[in-house]
Amino acid sequence: MLSGAVRRALLSLAVGGFAIGTGEFVVMGLLPQVASDLSVSIPRAGELISAYALGVVVGAPLLTAASVRYRRKPVLLVLMSWFAAGNLLSALAPSFGLVLLARFATGLPHGAFFGAGAVVAGSLVDKTRSNSAMAVMFAGLTVANIVGVPLTTILGQHAGWRLVYAIVGLIAVLAVLAVALAVPADAGARTQSADEQGAASAPEAAGGAQSSLRGELRAFAKPEVWLVLGVAMVGGGGLFATFSYITPMMTNVAHYADSSMTWLLALFGLGMTIGNLVGAPLSDRWPARTLLCSLGAQIAVSIAFLAADHNRVTAGGDLPVPALLAGRAAHAAGADYSAGGRRAEPGRRLDPGGLQHRQLHRRLLRRPGHRGRVRIRLAQRGGRRARRRRPRPGDHRGARRARSNRAHGRGVEYSGGPRHGAARKGSARKDRRVTTPTPTTFGIIGSGWRAEFFVRLAALLPDRLTLVGAAARRARSAERITAHWRVPAYLSPQELISKQSPDFVVTSVSWPANPEVIAAAVEAGVKVLAETPPAPDADGLRALWARVGERRMVQVAEQYLLMPGHAARRELVERGTIGRPTSVQVSSTHGYHAVSMIRGLLGVDFEPVRVTASRFTAPLLDPLTRDGWTGDESAKDAETTLATLDFGNGASGLYDFTSNQWHNRLRLRRIVIRGSHGELADDTVVRWAGPRTVLKSQLVRSQLGQDLNLDGHDTEHFSFDGEVVYRNPFLGLRLMDEEIAIASILAATAAWVHDEGPEPYPLAQACQDHLIALAIDQAAETGERVTTGVEAWAH
Repeated sequence: MLSGAVRRALLSLAVGGFAIGTGEFVVMGLLPQVASDLSVSIPRAGELISAYALGVVVGAPLLTAASVRYRRKPVLLVLMSWFAAGNLLSALAPSFGLVLLARFATGLPHGAFFGAGAVVAGSLVDKTRSNSAMAVMFAGLTVANIVGVPLTTILGQHAGWRLVYAIVGLIAVLAVLAVALAVPADAGARTQSADEQGAASAPEAAGGAQSSLRGELRAFAKPEVWLVLGVAMVGGGGLFATFSYITPMMTNVAHYADSSMTWLLALFGLGMTIGNLVGAPLSDRWPARTLLCSLGAQIAVSIAFLAADHNRVTAGGDLPVPALLAGRAAHAAGADYSAGGRRAEPGRRLDPGGLQHRQLHRRLLRRPGHRGRVRIRLAQRGGRRARRRRPRPGDHRGARRARSNRAHGRGVEYSGGPRHGAARKGSARKDRRVTTPTPTTFGIIGSGWRAEFFVRLAALLPDRLTLVGAAARRARSAERITAHWRVPAYLSPQELISKQSPDFVVTSVSWPANPEVIAAAVEAGVKVLAETPPAPDADGLRALWARVGERRMVQVAEQYLLMPGHAARRELVERGTIGRPTSVQVSSTHGYHAVSMIRGLLGVDFEPVRVTASRFTAPLLDPLTRDGWTGDESAKDAETTLATLDFGNGASGLYDFTSNQWHNRLRLRRIVIRGSHGELADDTVVRWAGPRTVLKSQLVRSQLGQDLNLDGHDTEHFSFDGEVVYRNPFLGLRLMDEEIAIASILAATAAWVHDEGPEPYPLAQACQDHLIALAIDQAAETGERVTTGVEAWAH
């Protein structure tokens, strides 16, 4: 579901399309009036249509090439302002020659606007939905034929055609204001060509420099481009040859009255609109098939129209059909090249009008029975035996919690493992198996110790994941990667992306570097799995979200609730074992990780949080670090942070963390989840079971490889009261808990990038986690209560 900001941006583009559609087509309904007013014949007046079309033909490539180095939003503003001025000049021109010149000038920005608009629309959403986003923009063009053209035709017949052009100019001015207010400043940001990316330095590459004109024009060397353009030219030319003279054809040949042109034009426009809306999803799924069927049917209907044009009923009935089929064909022609048609260059796409090469994710082929099968279970509302917690009677937060479950990425199960990944809103609960016969490819940006986890797990899952390369800042690091990881290494993320075309990239870099690396990858058209946190501070989180958030191309590797024990505890909470959860206490990990556990188990979203915190220093022996035993047996000052989090409506969190608590075995890890009907403390559960009945049960871990078990040291499952509540999805690989969690997020990301699974952990959730963690630090340092606000990612 599109966010409000994305919908507003697409609507602003649709307003521009409405203005252009109305201005382009209105003269076709007023051709006799224009000819009479300018004292020319109807065929001569038809030259105004040809002049506008010539302007489109000339302006589209020239203005697109001239604007290639500029950001898309200013380009859109200039082009629509140009269009507004052209229509106002058309309304004021005193002679036929000047009107002809004004129509030519007005047509110049037409194609470039839709080209730039298509790039912007596609960049605002996930690239698997780019055709549908473009359809929203082009819906303004087609709706103009249902509403704009018929209404302005009535107005022109009574008040004159000049007033109509003035009104179109005012609509274009409104479109300028809408684009200025609603379209993000970086929408449709251009990336470097492949040649430039290989030569760019790391800082320049991270900034996402503009494509070169040479890279844009190189597309014309491909026969596929000319075939797509040829289809659009022949199909569109035939349609508009008919539309140009629709008024004399329907009045002089089919014998309709002039007053009937309003509803006839609306009928024609209705066909275009339906074709546009139907063509987008069909071409997303079957581009070549949709194209062939649409064009074939259009030819048949055109022949029928020619044979029946003297009959008012058959002529009027046939009128919307060519337009409907043309709408479907136009989408299919673009989709056949850009979304994986047979003639498309593998891994590349051509953006309509903008001629921008962008990377295209590989589509999964499906072969039942392949050993690389990933089983995904979408746990959603409704349907049979929904395992998600159902609210108890009187639980007024049930609906809210269900929404939060989706937001926190719950509901996907891999081979019987923990559910994670946001379930798709509004769909029925269903089980489905997705087979991935070819491994998902990914690259790693960074070379630190966290990156080693992803490398090791990819090697253990060769039928699911393939590491195709890595990027590092320094040549020495790149050499080490090549030697130890046995994959190509590059000195910039752009070079890695352009040379290897991975399905997604993992960013494993320093906190300050992470936002730029994430943004550079997104602007190169590649989905991202980012290490935590996505940005170092609150301003960085907001800036990153403003830059890439609405595109929904970034997931975050927040793994804690995917660890076997925590996943089992969450399952009990979601089943309602302890009633409605009201409080979560975490003393095991730090900052955003702990906050993700608290928020995830409570089921809270993005509401303001009131934070109070204190810090204490006390001596503590710290004999073990990530690098191993230190040999130091002296106690040293260690800092402990205690914080309370008030989420409102009775939901609270308690944060307790001591320096190096991850590794220090002298501090136990504790998690307490309190609910309205019981409490879960580590692996012990007390709960209300009925009148005068309180039960105490254990969450039991089944660990293989102990005593006489010869299956190897491995976690098998967790059970509660004799029922398995969690199964290890990677049984047999002998992974530790952290590795199971990271492997789970990798597998979920692989499904997500192919649109075969929900979002594992969206950027918005990670931003909220770190914002609260920063508030804990601020409250502890100042001694004052800190209240977080409602941020942009909450919408």
